[in-house]
Amino acid sequence: MMPLYDYKCLECEEIWEVQHGISEAPELSCPACRSSRTQKVISRGVRVVYKGRGFYTTDRGIKGVDSTKEPASKPEVKGE
Repeated sequence: MMPLYDYKCLECEEIWEVQHGISEAPELSCPACRSSRTQKVISRGVRVVYKGRGFYTTDRGIKGVDSTKEPASKPEVKGE
């Protein structure tokens, strides 16, 4: 899957998404005014998704946390 990038037209300020590989430099034109004066926009709101065993969103660089260890099991609650 290739990443999505936001681009902004320097003429009319239209912003749109383009999907392409990381090393590609696509030739772009604005979908609104067809200008070729475009700029890649650094988007906010990008969220890292941790997938796989040993990754937890609470492990934000805490010293002494070994994310390769098995998580502690929850205590068993009886009577529920």
